[in-house]
Amino acid sequence: MSAKIVCQTELHDSVILRETLKELGLTYTEQGDEVLQIINSSYPITINMKTGDVNYDSDQSREIDKIKQQYAFNFIRDQYLKEGTDIHHEVEANGTIHIYSR
Repeated sequence: MSAKIVCQTELHDSVILRETLKELGLTYTEQGDEVLQIINSSYPITINMKTGDVNYDSDQSREIDKIKQQYAFNFIRDQYLKEGTDIHHEVEANGTIHIYSR
């Protein structure tokens, strides 16, 4: 049986966040243990991994959506792998990701 799941993503896991930013080709600097700043834009995007706060310019909302989507995928994938479950995924033209467990 399948189910449609919508998730709200908070960026707290530093390992997964760093992996996500590298996959997306985004350059970042670390400001202490809990804050990453993405420097690819004219206005920096700041992510506080302790609080989950993301500070960005309103023109960057598409970029933030891509980061959150890839982060959520990576997080879910890692959870399945920790449980020993194999998954595969499909990406639609509109960017929607479908994840299937085997």
